Amino acid sequence: MASERYRQFEAATVIDFNKAHNPPCAFTPYATCPLPPESNRLAVRIEAGEKTFGDH
Repeated sequence: MASERYRQFEAATVIDFNKAHNPPCAFTPYATCPLPPESNRLAVRIEAGEKTFGDH
């Protein structure tokens, strides 16, 4: 099925903030937190995005 590898899909991603929630560690320091610790944050800004290639 090599032809399926190159198939283009036009799909949209829907983000529903009504289903968002805070993990338990947001309310108490005694809960196990799934969020990464503060020590995993970088002190530098990482800029990401699309590159511009001339007239393309």
